[in-house]
Amino acid sequence: MKRWPWYMAALSLIAVLNLLPFHGTDVAQLKPVEVLWVYGVEDGVVIETDTLDRGSGSTVENALDHLMQTTSGHIFLETADFLLLDRQTLTLLPQLSEWLRPACGVCIAEGEMDMEQVAAFLNAHPPGCTLRDCSKGAVPTEVLKMEEGRMELVS
Repeated sequence: MKRWPWYMAALSLIAVLNLLPFHGTDVAQLKPVEVLWVYGVEDGVVIETDTLDRGSGSTVENALDHLMQTTSGHIFLETADFLLLDRQTLTLLPQLSEWLRPACGVCIAEGEMDMEQVAAFLNAHPPGCTLRDCSKGAVPTEVLKMEEGRMELVS
């Protein structure tokens, strides 16, 4: 009979915990990204992913916010292995390094990219420059060209 206060306390704790708003993330809603393509347009920046999601804005932060808000599910940038830039957006590397892993490979993209094929190609032919190298002053020199459905990584 001396244990009933413990049982009542445990039941009260369970009731309180069930009333608190927990915000978990359903694993099925996570969209891991392997490739990010950042290119400049007339009024700002566009970011496309290999999951075929797209965000645009006047700055990198605005484009990433737009990408996060318009994607069904949750974009998971921590899995990005490759970053494609055009020559116009090379100056955005310091801002992008805040969002991506230092080991993320970086190269310059020329032409219209087929984002569904880019990840497989870059996994087979990884670029030599990483975000870590870029933060130390290196500039990506390898160019990913897409012509007539064929990709080529040129130094």
